[in-house]
Amino acid sequence: MKKLLFLIIISTSFSAYAQRETFDIVDFITPKGWQRSEKATTLAFSKEGDKGEFCSITIYKSIDATDNAQANFDMSWEALIQKALGNGKAVMQPGSTDNGWETKIGSSPFEKEGIKGAVILISSSKDKKLVNIVSTTNTNAFQKEIETFLGGIVLKGQPSTAQKSASNNAGQTKNLTSGPKYDLWMAHKLKVGGSLAEYSFQYVVLSSDNRCLFYFPEKGLNNVEQDFPSSSDSWGKVSDKGDKLVLVNKFGNMELYKRTATAMGRYANSNPGDYYKKCKPVNGLRIEGAYSSDVSLYKNKSNLLDKITYDPNKRPIIFFKKDGTYINEGLAFSNITKGDDFAIGKGTYELKDFSIILTTQSGRKLQVSFAGLLDANPATSSDGYIVNQNLFYKLDNSYQSH
Repeated sequence: MKKLLFLIIISTSFSAYAQRETFDIVDFITPKGWQRSEKATTLAFSKEGDKGEFCSITIYKSIDATDNAQANFDMSWEALIQKALGNGKAVMQPGSTDNGWETKIGSSPFEKEGIKGAVILISSSKDKKLVNIVSTTNTNAFQKEIETFLGGIVLKGQPSTAQKSASNNAGQTKNLTSGPKYDLWMAHKLKVGGSLAEYSFQYVVLSSDNRCLFYFPEKGLNNVEQDFPSSSDSWGKVSDKGDKLVLVNKFGNMELYKRTATAMGRYANSNPGDYYKKCKPVNGLRIEGAYSSDVSLYKNKSNLLDKITYDPNKRPIIFFKKDGTYINEGLAFSNITKGDDFAIGKGTYELKDFSIILTTQSGRKLQVSFAGLLDANPATSSDGYIVNQNLFYKLDNSYQSH
Protein backbone atom coordinates (compact mmCIF):
# COMPACT_ATOMS: atom_id res chain seq x y z
CA MET A 1 0.00 0.00 0.00
CA LYS A 2 1.32 3.39 -0.88
CA LYS A 3 2.36 5.59 2.00
CA LEU A 4 -0.25 8.27 2.49
CA LEU A 5 0.75 11.88 3.06
CA PHE A 6 -1.86 14.38 4.14
CA LEU A 7 -1.56 18.15 4.19
CA ILE A 8 -4.81 19.52 5.57
CA ILE A 9 -5.27 23.14 6.57
CA ILE A 10 -8.70 24.23 7.77
CA SER A 11 -9.52 27.12 5.46
CA THR A 12 -11.94 30.01 5.46
CA SER A 13 -12.13 30.13 1.65
CA PHE A 14 -14.81 28.19 -0.23
CA SER A 15 -17.30 28.42 -3.08
CA ALA A 16 -20.02 31.01 -2.55
CA TYR A 17 -22.51 28.94 -4.51
CA ALA A 18 -22.25 25.55 -2.74
CA GLN A 19 -24.96 24.53 -0.28
CA ARG A 20 -23.55 24.69 3.23
CA GLU A 21 -24.70 22.88 6.38
CA THR A 22 -23.84 23.04 10.05
CA PHE A 23 -23.14 20.30 12.60
CA ASP A 24 -22.64 21.69 16.10
CA ILE A 25 -20.11 24.52 15.48
CA VAL A 26 -18.72 23.04 12.24
CA ASP A 27 -19.86 24.55 8.95
CA PHE A 28 -19.27 22.33 5.88
CA ILE A 29 -20.24 21.35 2.34
CA THR A 30 -21.56 17.77 2.01
CA PRO A 31 -19.29 15.76 -0.35
CA LYS A 32 -21.21 14.48 -3.36
CA GLY A 33 -21.62 10.73 -3.66
CA TRP A 34 -20.62 9.96 -0.06
CA GLN A 35 -22.82 8.10 2.42
CA ARG A 36 -23.87 10.09 5.47
CA SER A 37 -24.45 8.88 9.02
CA GLU A 38 -25.42 11.26 11.81
CA LYS A 39 -25.59 10.51 15.54
CA ALA A 40 -25.94 12.66 18.62
CA THR A 41 -22.20 13.36 18.92
CA THR A 42 -20.81 12.52 15.46
CA LEU A 43 -21.41 13.17 11.78
CA ALA A 44 -19.70 10.71 9.43
CA PHE A 45 -19.22 10.52 5.66
CA SER A 46 -17.91 7.41 3.91
CA LYS A 47 -17.13 6.16 0.41
CA GLU A 48 -16.05 2.82 -1.04
CA GLY A 49 -14.51 1.82 -4.37
CA ASP A 50 -15.01 -1.26 -6.53
CA LYS A 51 -11.75 -2.89 -5.39
CA GLY A 52 -12.12 -2.57 -1.65
CA GLU A 53 -10.91 1.00 -1.37
CA PHE A 54 -12.54 2.95 1.43
CA CYS A 55 -12.43 6.27 3.19
CA SER A 56 -14.34 7.72 6.11
CA ILE A 57 -14.40 11.19 7.66
CA THR A 58 -15.98 11.71 11.07
CA ILE A 59 -16.69 15.09 12.68
CA TYR A 60 -17.04 15.00 16.48
CA LYS A 61 -19.24 17.42 18.36
CA SER A 62 -17.22 20.08 20.20
CA ILE A 63 -16.35 19.42 23.82
CA ASP A 64 -14.89 21.39 26.71
CA ALA A 65 -11.12 21.00 26.91
CA THR A 66 -7.95 22.65 28.16
CA ASP A 67 -6.33 25.78 26.73
CA ASN A 68 -3.34 23.67 25.56
CA ALA A 69 -3.86 22.56 21.94
CA GLN A 70 -1.16 19.86 22.05
CA ALA A 71 -2.56 18.40 25.27
CA ASN A 72 -6.00 18.36 23.67
CA PHE A 73 -4.60 16.54 20.65
CA ASP A 74 -2.79 13.96 22.80
CA MET A 75 -5.95 13.29 24.81
CA SER A 76 -7.99 12.91 21.61
CA TRP A 77 -5.43 10.63 19.96
CA GLU A 78 -5.51 8.27 22.93
CA ALA A 79 -9.32 8.25 23.17
CA LEU A 80 -10.28 8.18 19.50
CA ILE A 81 -7.37 6.44 17.77
CA GLN A 82 -5.29 4.34 20.15
CA LYS A 83 -8.24 2.73 21.94
CA ALA A 84 -10.11 2.05 18.68
CA LEU A 85 -7.27 0.94 16.42
CA GLY A 86 -4.43 0.08 18.79
CA ASN A 87 -2.06 2.61 17.20
CA GLY A 88 1.08 3.95 18.79
CA LYS A 89 2.10 7.58 18.86
CA ALA A 90 1.04 9.95 16.11
CA VAL A 91 3.47 11.34 13.55
CA MET A 92 2.84 15.05 13.86
CA GLN A 93 2.38 17.16 10.73
CA PRO A 94 2.63 20.95 10.46
CA GLY A 95 -0.58 22.50 11.82
CA SER A 96 -2.01 25.99 11.54
CA THR A 97 -3.58 28.83 13.49
CA ASP A 98 -6.56 30.62 11.94
CA ASN A 99 -8.86 33.13 13.61
CA GLY A 100 -7.97 31.90 17.06
CA TRP A 101 -8.35 28.19 16.28
CA GLU A 102 -5.07 26.32 16.81
CA THR A 103 -5.03 23.11 14.78
CA LYS A 104 -2.81 20.10 15.51
CA ILE A 105 -2.54 17.30 12.94
CA GLY A 106 -1.16 13.80 13.41
CA SER A 107 -1.29 10.57 11.41
CA SER A 108 -0.29 6.93 11.61
CA PRO A 109 -0.66 3.67 9.67
CA PHE A 110 -2.92 1.04 11.20
CA GLU A 111 -3.76 -2.62 10.83
CA LYS A 112 -6.81 -4.17 12.45
CA GLU A 113 -8.73 -7.36 11.66
CA GLY A 114 -6.78 -7.77 8.41
CA ILE A 115 -7.46 -4.22 7.22
CA LYS A 116 -4.50 -1.94 6.58
CA GLY A 117 -4.74 1.79 6.13
CA ALA A 118 -3.84 5.19 7.50
CA VAL A 119 -5.61 7.39 10.02
CA ILE A 120 -5.34 11.12 10.55
CA LEU A 121 -6.59 13.20 13.47
CA ILE A 122 -7.22 16.93 13.16
CA SER A 123 -7.77 18.65 16.52
CA SER A 124 -8.73 22.34 16.65
CA SER A 125 -8.73 24.24 19.95
CA LYS A 126 -9.98 27.71 20.91
CA ASP A 127 -11.16 29.23 24.19
CA LYS A 128 -11.09 25.80 25.91
CA LYS A 129 -13.28 24.29 23.18
CA LEU A 130 -12.12 21.31 21.11
CA VAL A 131 -13.32 20.01 17.73
CA ASN A 132 -11.96 16.70 16.38
CA ILE A 133 -12.09 15.31 12.86
CA VAL A 134 -10.87 11.79 12.09
CA SER A 135 -10.24 10.34 8.63
CA THR A 136 -9.32 6.73 7.83
CA THR A 137 -8.52 5.35 4.40
CA ASN A 138 -6.58 2.64 2.58
CA THR A 139 -6.04 4.48 -0.69
CA ASN A 140 -4.92 7.72 -2.29
CA ALA A 141 -7.88 7.58 -4.69
CA PHE A 142 -10.09 9.81 -2.55
CA GLN A 143 -7.40 12.28 -1.49
CA LYS A 144 -8.65 15.19 -3.63
CA GLU A 145 -12.19 14.71 -2.28
CA ILE A 146 -10.84 14.61 1.28
CA GLU A 147 -8.86 17.81 0.75
CA THR A 148 -11.84 19.55 -0.87
CA PHE A 149 -14.16 18.62 2.00
CA LEU A 150 -11.73 19.52 4.77
CA GLY A 151 -10.62 22.65 2.96
CA GLY A 152 -14.22 23.88 2.97
CA ILE A 153 -14.75 23.49 6.71
CA VAL A 154 -15.29 26.65 8.75
CA LEU A 155 -15.49 26.60 12.53
CA LYS A 156 -18.07 28.87 14.16
CA GLY A 157 -16.62 32.27 14.85
CA GLN A 158 -14.78 32.45 11.53
CA PRO A 159 -16.08 34.92 8.89
CA SER A 160 -18.76 33.58 6.59
CA THR A 161 -18.73 33.75 2.80
CA ALA A 162 -21.39 36.43 2.84
CA GLN A 163 -19.28 38.59 5.16
CA LYS A 164 -16.24 38.12 2.96
CA SER A 165 -18.13 38.91 -0.23
CA ALA A 166 -19.43 42.13 1.25
CA SER A 167 -15.98 43.38 2.19
CA ASN A 168 -13.75 41.91 -0.52
CA ASN A 169 -13.67 41.94 -4.28
CA ALA A 170 -14.67 38.45 -5.42
CA GLY A 171 -11.69 38.33 -7.72
CA GLN A 172 -9.34 38.68 -4.77
CA THR A 173 -10.78 35.75 -2.79
CA LYS A 174 -8.63 32.70 -3.41
CA ASN A 175 -9.99 29.20 -3.01
CA LEU A 176 -7.21 27.14 -1.47
CA THR A 177 -8.49 23.92 -3.02
CA SER A 178 -8.32 25.25 -6.61
CA GLY A 179 -5.36 25.48 -8.96
CA PRO A 180 -2.37 23.17 -9.25
CA LYS A 181 -0.54 21.80 -6.23
CA TYR A 182 3.25 21.67 -6.01
CA ASP A 183 5.49 19.01 -4.48
CA LEU A 184 9.18 19.51 -3.73
CA TRP A 185 11.54 16.57 -4.15
CA MET A 186 15.09 16.74 -2.79
CA ALA A 187 18.21 14.60 -3.14
CA HIS A 188 21.64 14.84 -1.53
CA LYS A 189 23.95 13.34 -4.10
CA LEU A 190 27.18 13.70 -5.96
CA LYS A 191 27.26 16.56 -8.41
CA VAL A 192 29.98 16.50 -11.02
CA GLY A 193 31.12 19.77 -12.59
CA GLY A 194 34.39 20.33 -14.44
CA SER A 195 37.19 18.75 -12.45
CA LEU A 196 35.26 18.96 -9.17
CA ALA A 197 32.85 16.45 -7.68
CA GLU A 198 31.00 17.17 -4.46
CA TYR A 199 27.79 16.28 -2.69
CA SER A 200 25.05 18.85 -2.91
CA PHE A 201 21.31 19.21 -2.48
CA GLN A 202 19.44 18.86 -5.76
CA TYR A 203 15.77 19.53 -6.37
CA VAL A 204 12.81 18.82 -8.61
CA VAL A 205 9.42 20.57 -8.37
CA LEU A 206 6.42 18.60 -9.67
CA SER A 207 2.98 20.12 -10.19
CA SER A 208 -0.35 18.32 -10.14
CA ASP A 209 -0.96 19.38 -13.76
CA ASN A 210 2.18 17.60 -15.01
CA ARG A 211 4.70 20.44 -15.09
CA CYS A 212 8.16 20.50 -13.54
CA LEU A 213 11.11 22.64 -12.54
CA PHE A 214 14.61 21.22 -12.26
CA TYR A 215 15.49 23.55 -9.38
CA PHE A 216 14.10 25.06 -6.17
CA PRO A 217 13.03 28.68 -6.86
CA GLU A 218 14.81 31.29 -4.76
CA LYS A 219 11.52 32.46 -3.24
CA GLY A 220 10.21 28.94 -2.65
CA LEU A 221 6.81 27.82 -3.96
CA ASN A 222 4.45 30.31 -2.31
CA ASN A 223 2.74 32.13 -5.21
CA VAL A 224 5.35 30.57 -7.49
CA GLU A 225 3.42 31.39 -10.65
CA GLN A 226 3.86 35.11 -10.07
CA ASP A 227 7.52 34.66 -11.04
CA PHE A 228 7.08 31.53 -13.16
CA PRO A 229 3.73 31.65 -15.01
CA SER A 230 2.46 28.26 -16.12
CA SER A 231 2.77 29.37 -19.75
CA SER A 232 6.46 30.31 -19.44
CA ASP A 233 9.25 28.11 -20.77
CA SER A 234 10.72 27.85 -17.28
CA TRP A 235 8.46 24.85 -16.81
CA GLY A 236 9.03 21.45 -18.32
CA LYS A 237 6.54 18.67 -19.01
CA VAL A 238 6.06 15.45 -17.03
CA SER A 239 5.01 12.13 -18.56
CA ASP A 240 4.09 9.19 -16.34
CA LYS A 241 5.42 5.96 -17.88
CA GLY A 242 4.23 3.68 -15.09
CA ASP A 243 7.51 2.73 -13.42
CA LYS A 244 9.09 6.12 -13.99
CA LEU A 245 8.46 9.79 -14.67
CA VAL A 246 10.01 11.43 -17.73
CA LEU A 247 10.71 15.14 -17.26
CA VAL A 248 11.52 17.26 -20.33
CA ASN A 249 12.34 20.97 -20.54
CA LYS A 250 14.11 23.22 -23.05
CA PHE A 251 17.54 22.21 -21.72
CA GLY A 252 17.13 18.45 -21.71
CA ASN A 253 15.37 15.63 -19.93
CA MET A 254 15.45 13.61 -16.73
CA GLU A 255 14.04 10.24 -15.76
CA LEU A 256 12.95 9.50 -12.21
CA TYR A 257 12.34 5.83 -11.36
CA LYS A 258 9.60 5.23 -8.80
CA ARG A 259 10.76 3.35 -5.74
CA THR A 260 8.09 4.22 -3.15
CA ALA A 261 5.35 6.82 -2.91
CA THR A 262 7.94 9.23 -1.48
CA ALA A 263 11.21 8.16 -3.14
CA MET A 264 12.48 8.11 -6.74
CA GLY A 265 15.86 7.26 -8.23
CA ARG A 266 17.61 9.33 -10.88
CA TYR A 267 18.64 6.12 -12.63
CA ALA A 268 17.29 2.58 -12.70
CA ASN A 269 20.22 1.43 -10.54
CA SER A 270 20.49 4.47 -8.25
CA ASN A 271 21.57 3.77 -4.68
CA PRO A 272 18.88 4.48 -2.05
CA GLY A 273 21.16 7.13 -0.55
CA ASP A 274 20.90 9.10 -3.81
CA TYR A 275 17.11 8.95 -4.10
CA TYR A 276 15.01 12.05 -4.52
CA LYS A 277 12.76 12.23 -1.46
CA LYS A 278 9.37 13.94 -1.29
CA CYS A 279 9.64 16.83 1.16
CA LYS A 280 7.02 17.14 3.84
CA PRO A 281 4.96 20.36 3.99
CA VAL A 282 6.07 23.23 6.21
CA ASN A 283 2.78 25.16 6.29
CA GLY A 284 2.12 26.73 9.67
CA LEU A 285 5.34 25.37 11.19
CA ARG A 286 6.81 27.14 14.22
CA ILE A 287 10.45 26.54 15.16
CA GLU A 288 12.64 27.49 18.10
CA GLY A 289 16.36 28.11 18.22
CA ALA A 290 19.40 29.79 16.69
CA TYR A 291 20.24 28.95 13.07
CA SER A 292 23.14 29.84 10.79
CA SER A 293 24.63 28.67 7.50
CA ASP A 294 28.13 29.31 8.92
CA VAL A 295 29.52 25.87 9.70
CA SER A 296 32.19 27.35 11.99
CA LEU A 297 29.42 28.49 14.34
CA TYR A 298 27.81 25.07 14.16
CA LYS A 299 31.15 23.56 15.21
CA ASN A 300 31.26 26.13 18.03
CA LYS A 301 34.30 28.07 16.83
CA SER A 302 32.70 31.45 17.48
CA ASN A 303 35.78 32.78 19.30
CA LEU A 304 37.86 32.52 16.14
CA LEU A 305 35.10 34.12 14.11
CA ASP A 306 34.71 37.01 16.57
CA LYS A 307 38.39 37.89 16.19
CA ILE A 308 38.04 38.53 12.48
CA THR A 309 34.60 40.11 12.58
CA TYR A 310 34.47 43.88 12.51
CA ASP A 311 31.23 43.98 14.49
CA PRO A 312 30.89 41.04 16.92
CA ASN A 313 27.29 42.07 17.59
CA LYS A 314 26.37 41.52 13.93
CA ARG A 315 26.56 37.76 13.68
CA PRO A 316 25.25 35.64 10.77
CA ILE A 317 22.60 34.10 13.01
CA ILE A 318 18.82 34.19 13.01
CA PHE A 319 16.85 33.27 16.14
CA PHE A 320 13.37 31.82 15.63
CA LYS A 321 10.71 31.72 18.35
CA LYS A 322 7.69 29.45 18.70
CA ASP A 323 5.47 32.53 18.90
CA GLY A 324 6.23 33.34 15.25
CA THR A 325 8.84 36.04 15.86
CA TYR A 326 12.47 36.22 14.79
CA ILE A 327 15.65 38.16 15.61
CA ASN A 328 18.05 38.40 12.67
CA GLU A 329 21.43 39.60 13.92
CA GLY A 330 23.25 39.91 10.61
CA LEU A 331 21.99 37.73 7.75
CA ALA A 332 21.51 39.59 4.48
CA PHE A 333 19.37 37.05 2.67
CA SER A 334 19.81 36.97 -1.08
CA ASN A 335 16.68 37.65 -3.08
CA ILE A 336 16.77 37.86 -6.87
CA THR A 337 20.60 37.84 -6.96
CA LYS A 338 21.15 40.63 -4.41
CA GLY A 339 21.50 40.79 -0.65
CA ASP A 340 18.70 42.41 1.33
CA ASP A 341 19.81 43.94 4.61
CA PHE A 342 16.38 45.27 5.57
CA ALA A 343 15.37 41.94 7.14
CA ILE A 344 18.12 42.31 9.76
CA GLY A 345 16.52 43.06 13.10
CA LYS A 346 13.26 41.87 14.61
CA GLY A 347 10.02 40.79 13.01
CA THR A 348 7.61 37.92 12.45
CA TYR A 349 7.81 34.90 10.18
CA GLU A 350 5.37 32.63 8.36
CA LEU A 351 6.05 29.29 6.67
CA LYS A 352 3.94 28.46 3.66
CA ASP A 353 4.37 26.35 0.52
CA PHE A 354 8.12 25.79 1.00
CA SER A 355 8.70 29.51 1.58
CA ILE A 356 9.51 31.56 4.65
CA ILE A 357 8.09 35.07 4.70
CA LEU A 358 9.90 37.48 7.02
CA THR A 359 7.95 40.60 7.97
CA THR A 360 9.99 43.36 9.57
CA GLN A 361 8.70 45.68 12.30
CA SER A 362 8.25 48.33 9.60
CA GLY A 363 6.02 45.99 7.58
CA ARG A 364 8.43 45.15 4.74
CA LYS A 365 8.40 41.52 3.63
CA LEU A 366 11.14 39.22 2.37
CA GLN A 367 10.31 35.78 0.99
CA VAL A 368 12.92 33.07 0.43
CA SER A 369 12.87 29.30 0.04
CA PHE A 370 12.47 27.00 3.06
CA ALA A 371 12.29 23.19 3.42
CA GLY A 372 13.12 20.37 5.78
CA LEU A 373 15.93 18.01 4.85
CA LEU A 374 14.89 15.35 2.35
CA ASP A 375 11.80 13.53 3.68
CA ALA A 376 12.38 14.37 7.36
CA ASN A 377 9.41 15.74 9.26
CA PRO A 378 10.27 19.44 9.67
CA ALA A 379 8.13 19.64 12.82
CA THR A 380 10.24 17.09 14.68
CA SER A 381 13.60 17.11 12.85
CA SER A 382 14.86 20.60 13.62
CA ASP A 383 18.64 20.11 13.46
CA GLY A 384 18.78 21.78 10.05
CA TYR A 385 16.69 23.34 7.30
CA ILE A 386 17.20 24.54 3.76
CA VAL A 387 16.78 28.33 3.90
CA ASN A 388 17.41 30.57 0.90
CA GLN A 389 19.04 27.62 -0.93
CA ASN A 390 21.56 27.09 1.89
CA LEU A 391 21.79 24.52 4.68
CA PHE A 392 21.13 26.27 7.98
CA TYR A 393 22.43 24.45 11.05
CA LYS A 394 20.78 24.60 14.45
CA LEU A 395 23.29 26.03 16.90
CA ASP A 396 23.64 24.91 20.49
CA ASN A 397 22.11 26.74 23.44
CA SER A 398 25.28 28.72 24.12
CA TYR A 399 24.14 31.09 21.38
CA GLN A 400 21.73 33.67 22.75
CA SER A 401 20.41 36.75 21.01
CA HIS A 402 22.05 40.10 21.81
